Amino acid sequence: VVTVIDEAIGLQSIGSEALLVVKTISENQYTVQQKLGSQQNVSLKLFDALGKVIMEVGPNKTDFVYIQLDLREYVGGIYYLKINNDSGTQTIKLIKQ
Repeated sequence: VVTVIDEAIGLQSIGSEALLVVKTISENQYTVQQKLGSQQNVSLKLFDALGKVIMEVGPNKTDFVYIQLDLREYVGGIYYLKINNDSGTQTIKLIKQ
């Protein structure tokens, strides 16, 4: 799990090649990037703290994950972005102020 803090970059190494980068671009707005070693099936789901899916993308075949998340329209609290690909699953904890 990667926890994002305002104006910080979260880095997590998954496997030998995949590096997950989470960056706060402004309050309640984030970018998530990950270069994969090869073409993989990737899907993304954003959950609220109660486990309700509030956004879903994919599956798409790609070797680079890039998504911009804007949480300004949602109520304050904790959200989880779940990234599934052929190499496994990662969960990112995002905080909406």
